Amino acid sequence: MSRFSNMLERYEPVRKQNEIFKKGLPIVHRRNRSLCRGVYFVKWRDYIKIGCSIDIRARVKSLRVSIPEGDMEPLGWIVYQTGDLEQHEAKVHDAMAAFRVRGEWFRDCPELRRFIERYAMAWPS
Repeated sequence: MSRFSNMLERYEPVRKQNEIFKKGLPIVHRRNRSLCRGVYFVKWRDYIKIGCSIDIRARVKSLRVSIPEGDMEPLGWIVYQTGDLEQHEAKVHDAMAAFRVRGEWFRDCPELRRFIERYAMAWPS
């Protein structure tokens, strides 16, 4: 079994948790129901940023301002109600290490797109 297949199996509980969220039962930050904490995926040019935030919507909004040129496209997010966000983010980074360009930026590739498609919720319009 490949490393990618092993990684997909580890994220099966995450996929189920996000299915619950998609059905309208939000898993959000306890203190402020408007915050959505988790790991996000944002495309810019030929790269995808994998980051984490306790308020994903606000973080992506700030990224739109900080990226110098071109259109940034939010691809999705994985919501985590509990646990250390940086550890969750690090697990995704480790799983996608073969595609890392620098820091939190990864090459946009079919394997990473499949991961996002399978485990992340689509970005709301």
